[in-house]
Amino acid sequence: MASTSEVGSAKQLAEFEDFVNQLTALGAVYNPPKPELALTNLKEQLTSAKNAMREISSAIPPYSAAVDKQTLAFKTLNDKITRSLNYYKVCIVNPEEVDTAKSLADKIRGVSKKAKVAIEGTVSETKKVSQSQMSYDSRIENLKQYIDVLTASGVYTSPGSGIEISDLAVLLKEMEESNRMVTETKTPLDLARNKRDVVLYTPKVGIADLVTNVKRYLKATLPKDNPHYNALAGFSFKKRA
Repeated sequence: MASTSEVGSAKQLAEFEDFVNQLTALGAVYNPPKPELALTNLKEQLTSAKNAMREISSAIPPYSAAVDKQTLAFKTLNDKITRSLNYYKVCIVNPEEVDTAKSLADKIRGVSKKAKVAIEGTVSETKKVSQSQMSYDSRIENLKQYIDVLTASGVYTSPGSGIEISDLAVLLKEMEESNRMVTETKTPLDLARNKRDVVLYTPKVGIADLVTNVKRYLKATLPKDNPHYNALAGFSFKKRA
């Protein structure tokens, strides 16, 4: 599913195309003193932005599919860890060993105070994605350690279907694979978004700033009774969609 940023940028780009078409309709009246404001450059920027948006559209489906698989792979983790820890507590006498296993289990399940703060805190969208991925990475590493603790105990045997050490190992492999796919599919999406942002929002040469200067030129030179004046002068291209 496209993010709010993609939807907003796509809408602005469609409106910018109409803006360029109206400038074209002005004919010889539109003759700015700077080459970057010329119709040829504006149309080139429009084409570059469209291409970047197409790349984003192509990159979103595989990334979304990978995220869905990642979510599914992690879905049963907390329940399995809780059941496993309960069984482990029955088998172990030494409270320190239980504390070690419980500490790892809590990190895997995300019930630690630190994890709770990260979930409830207000952060930017980019930080949310980053923290979410870090959470997956952390849970995988903690699960590896948790499996090692169960294995080393020598008493975690025949706990039942779904929480055998072999079951946890299979789940770990699925989690690692889903994580790898998310990372691989996110790279082209990030690159495409970066291309989009460069064309649309780079200071001075990006579409947003070009529009601002075009409007300044039009307000200085275009008669207010021109049928295109209101639409062109009133057009707004936000710095960030």
